[in-house]
Amino acid sequence: MSQIDGAIAANGSANLFLINPSGIAFGPNATLNLGGSFVGSTANRVLFPGDRAFSATDPDSSPILSVNVPIGLQYGPNPESIVVRDAVLTVLPNQSLTWVGGEITLEGGQLLAPGGTVSLGGISEAGVVELPGGNALKLRDTIGRSPLTLTNGARVDVAGSGGGSISIQVDNLLISGQSEIRGGIAEGLGEPGAQAGDIDIDTRGNIVLTGESAIANEVQPTGMGDGGNITLNTNSFSATRSMISTSTSGEGNGGKLQITARDSVVFDGQGTEDFITIASADVAPGGVGNAGGIEIQARSVLVKDGAGMSTGTRGRGNGAPLVIRAVESVVFDGVNSSNDVLRVFQQINHPNPDG
Repeated sequence: MSQIDGAIAANGSANLFLINPSGIAFGPNATLNLGGSFVGSTANRVLFPGDRAFSATDPDSSPILSVNVPIGLQYGPNPESIVVRDAVLTVLPNQSLTWVGGEITLEGGQLLAPGGTVSLGGISEAGVVELPGGNALKLRDTIGRSPLTLTNGARVDVAGSGGGSISIQVDNLLISGQSEIRGGIAEGLGEPGAQAGDIDIDTRGNIVLTGESAIANEVQPTGMGDGGNITLNTNSFSATRSMISTSTSGEGNGGKLQITARDSVVFDGQGTEDFITIASADVAPGGVGNAGGIEIQARSVLVKDGAGMSTGTRGRGNGAPLVIRAVESVVFDGVNSSNDVLRVFQQINHPNPDG
């Protein structure tokens, strides 16, 4: 395994590929000093046009020089892991960070690409992953997947003055210990007409959000522009003492929050007041714009113990629909520690002919 605890640098605007089939671990002193984008991978081979390839396991059989842009990564059985421990890894605005390997773990680590793209792909078996240039990564549907874990205050953040997208394709996703995945228009940045990118998360298994953690794609206070969407496709989703939000607190419209689960969706407040579990796609206090709304599709939906949902407006603008479609059941159950009723807000300032 590559143990990296210092600076990784490249001159000019060059993109950098770091490949090690034995695994990659970034320590707390690891940094990126790049003008371009970064790809970290535990692939066996880097694929180029014209059936050319560079082998990381048998470099003597590889071409000495190629000026072509890589188009793919080829993995052997049981791809090794990528770990980021307390490192802050940042690329310049509008550049991309791409990580593709076996299990991916951020233990207090931070991946920052303001206005750029972060793509995280966890795979569990031999196969080929195409590299789409500056666009988000797209794994083949037939390839097995590995999990992604964010813990101990880990952060993936692309918020900036516009753009900024996150694509995650893994097996199970655990976000805990005050960790967060964040996009949108950052505080004090943007301009009228700016548009944030989307956060798209696709898991074969489950998404667990716990321990005062967050998934957010928001227009932050004093930011200007429209927020992006959050789209989750998963087996099941649960949020415990955590939040998921596409709200707007600045000047611009919020995005849409959409959760599609083959099994259950659960929002659990655990009866506490110090951190309210909430799904929000509203106009927050001080915000000027329209809410994006929430749509949930699942076998069952449970909101309990002080958790809440909000698609209304506490600023200036229109609220949006809250739509829940469940095959079996929708249950709102329980109160919080102060015996307050469940928080479910849907306030629309003006009639919505589509709602």
